[in-house]
Amino acid sequence: MSVDRTVFPANYGVRRRFARTSVCLELCCCSRFPCCRRCPCGRALRARESVQMLSPPRLQEMHGFSPPIFKVPTIDHAGDNDIVEVSFAESETMDGVEVTVIFKDEDRPNRCADCFYDVIRLPLFGRQCDIETFTVLRGPAGVFDRIHFEGTYSGDQDWSAQVPRHMTAVVPVSEFELESESGRLVIWINVWNHLFGPRNNNPDMTFDTVDSFLLTRGLRREVDARFVGLLNRVA
Repeated sequence: MSVDRTVFPANYGVRRRFARTSVCLELCCCSRFPCCRRCPCGRALRARESVQMLSPPRLQEMHGFSPPIFKVPTIDHAGDNDIVEVSFAESETMDGVEVTVIFKDEDRPNRCADCFYDVIRLPLFGRQCDIETFTVLRGPAGVFDRIHFEGTYSGDQDWSAQVPRHMTAVVPVSEFELESESGRLVIWINVWNHLFGPRNNNPDMTFDTVDSFLLTRGLRREVDARFVGLLNRVA
């Protein structure tokens, strides 16, 4: 099966986007005149227009890897923070597949702090969506046996954490449960800022199973390139 291309709308994943000059992307000349695409806004538009969609069979064919299943607290869905896309690509620095998860938004426990962060997030990162990345690593035999979470590991933290730590860890795949029928990895989202873990740290909360989402091809840096802000990347 061939890889399809999709064009993302100008407001994909964010309410507004700002260039380094604080000019909204939708007002930039690049959004009206395709020939003028040399500024940061134009590069972001080109990055979104070149996104390649994947199917599960194609992902399996390319990487020998099936998309994971995510366990997401129901409260996160209620807050309109759904997973809108998961992007896959061979890592440039490790022997494994880099997995980038894009959430529509993230909600801080304190409503005032959440509103304030939403305001500063737009000019700083050029997006409203939350982006988190991990890498599924191959062992010496070429079999996926570990997951490297760089700043995206929850550890023992749970949803009540007011100021979560972005932890780094390499966790054996054997610590994760596998979906009984498909054998897909099950990854738990344990903290409101979407830190991952191998088990449920919030036994008193209800969870939704997210096993279907848009699959695309790309590294984290390529996902970041779709957005224009004062900072290039934040976990």
